[in-house]
Parts: sequence; structure tokens; C-alpha cells
Amino acid sequence: MTDLRPYQTECLQSVKNAYRDGLRRVLVSLPTGTGKTVVFASFPEFFKMQKRMLVLVHREELLDQACKKFRERAPNFKVGIEQGDRQAADNCDVVIASVPTLGRVGSARLQRLDPSAFYLIVVDEAHHAVAESYKRVLQHFRVFEEGSPRLLVGFTATPKRGDGKALGEIFQDIAFTRGLEEMIRQGYLSSIVGWRVATEIGLDNVKVVAGDFSESQLARAVNTTERNEIVLKAYWQKGRDRRASCSASCNTPRTSPIASPEPESGPRRCGVTCRATSERRPSRNLHPETSRCSPTAMSSQRGSTSPA
Repeated sequence: MTDLRPYQTECLQSVKNAYRDGLRRVLVSLPTGTGKTVVFASFPEFFKMQKRMLVLVHREELLDQACKKFRERAPNFKVGIEQGDRQAADNCDVVIASVPTLGRVGSARLQRLDPSAFYLIVVDEAHHAVAESYKRVLQHFRVFEEGSPRLLVGFTATPKRGDGKALGEIFQDIAFTRGLEEMIRQGYLSSIVGWRVATEIGLDNVKVVAGDFSESQLARAVNTTERNEIVLKAYWQKGRDRRASCSASCNTPRTSPIASPEPESGPRRCGVTCRATSERRPSRNLHPETSRCSPTAMSSQRGSTSPA
């Protein structure tokens, strides 16, 4: 098991201190790529857990990623997944659960989880926690009751939601936070240079769902021939000296002209997707001499970083 980074150890201690100070619902804010999953996968050993722990995630691919990390960092604790046809055993110390599975109205899967058996509840991508499906799960575990012994910890890189809803209705305080610039300055993240590419596309009519733009509506708004050509032209001007590069798209990139393997002009490019399967593989074989620009789907951009 790898050692924690200094800020990860500090985060653990800050969460413990918040609990000792009487807080029961706290938030941790860390940039993408700094190891949020590593931190909460360290909870069982750090807190010397005697009761069970629940981890709530909203995307299927995060279930197995979290499970793997727990088995690395807490090998003495039994881990199970609650989602679809997978059901965590009653003797699992850590239950990693899909919110769509537990949070639906009248969920029998939720009712079989005894709140008194759980001490720690973690919400990954906690900016989604104000959604009704999350609230149903949290209310079942009585985290809002006065004097509750349970500890709720939310992890997010984006504590401000796009729809303006306040996370304060769920969490009492931010126990620990580190910013992107600080993490770059300390050498934990790569430095970045930003170039703004102007287009005429507006997002005013794109619906916001649970704090994020609707993926399908966003794709329809931005995936236009005119805009894609502007983006490619900007890449060709700023990055043509690079051997290869990677860009993010909001849905499966094979549907976009940016991912066309035989462009009329500019860099060669192809699409790469990452699916929640036991074996992950790109949609095409990439060759460094023929593939210069590789757009990747949004599904492969979340929860995939794993430092420490």
C-alpha cells in the first residue's frame, strides 16, 4: 500500500477534528487528480472502523474503481457493491452503492440497510447531493437528526453547482479544501496554459440536471460542424508542434467530426471511449505516427485519476 501524500493525511485529520467539534455533515473539496478516492478509501483504517461504511456514487464506472481502491488501502475490510444484479453481503464492512439503485422511490435495497449498523457515509461527487435521490438515502440513514452519531463526508472538485443550489442544505461546513493553483504550485498537478477559442455557440437553452449540464443537450448544442472546425483550426495553430494530444468531448467522440479518422485537412484524429467494463480498451488502436488529436468521451474523464 502506497503512502499518503501530506495533504491527504492532513485531510483525514481535519475530518476527524470536525467530528470531534460536533460536526456530522462535512465537505472535502479537492481538485480532480489529487486523489479524493484514496482519501476516503483510507477511512476504515484511519478511523479504526467498528461499524459499517457506505459510499454513494452516481456513475456505474466509479463503483469498481472505488472498490479496487478500498481493497488496496483497507485489505482487512470486506467490500461489496450494491447496484443492479450485484448485491453487497450483509457482512460487508464497506458498501459501495449506486444512487440510482438505492435512491429510487420505495427502494427495497435501501430498506435492507440498517442505519444503526453504519457509522461513516461518503458521497462521491458531492455536488449532486441536493438531488432528491440522494436526500432519500441520507434521510434513511438519519444523518440530519439532532445528535446523530453518524458522519457524512462529501467529496467534490466543484463545490459550486451550475444551477446555483446551495450545498449548505446538506453539509454543515467544509472540513478541508485545496485549490487547483495550490496543487499545481506544490507539484502535485501539471501546470496549464489556457487559450480561449471564441465561437457563437450559446448554452442558455441547455438544461442543468443535478448541477451539471444535460449531456445529451450539451452535445447537441456544441457538436456542430462549424464549431468543430473552429476548434480544430485553433488546435492546428497552437498545437501542431506536438506529437499527440488529447481533448475532452461531452459525449461519445465517434459521433463528432473532430474524431474523423480521415479528415479533409489538419491533424489526423480518432475517438477513444472508456466504458464501465471489466476490461477497458480504446475504440480504435492508436498509432503515434497517424493519430495526432484524440478526443475522449466525458465518461472517461470522471473518476479515473488515481494518485498515491
